[in-house]
Amino acid sequence: MLATTGRRSGIPRRTCLIYGTADEDFVVVASKGGTDEDPAWFKNLRADPSVGVQVGGRRFTAHARVATPAERESLWPQMARIFPLYDEYARKTDREIPIVLLTPQD
Repeated sequence: MLATTGRRSGIPRRTCLIYGTADEDFVVVASKGGTDEDPAWFKNLRADPSVGVQVGGRRFTAHARVATPAERESLWPQMARIFPLYDEYARKTDREIPIVLLTPQD
C-alpha cells in the first residue's frame, strides 16, 4: 500500500501496488495499464516524495525517487518477472513507464 498526498487537494491518497525489492528499497512501477498518462499516485509523489508505505504489518515513511537509467535496466526485467503484463503495458504506450524506488526512512 502506497500513501501519497494529493498534489492539488492535499488529501491523503492510498494505492495498492505490486512491488519488488532492491536491497533495502521497495520497487513499484507507474504503469497505469500502459496508458499514455502517468498514474495520479506517481504525479503526487513527484510533487511530494515523502510517502507512507505498508508491506504486510510493517508501516513506514519512505523517500520516493525515479530509478536512474542504469537502475531501470536491471529493475524492469525483475518487475516483469513478478508481473509479466508490464511488458505488454510497455508495448502499448510511447512513454517510458517509470520505475520508482521507495527508500525506508526509519
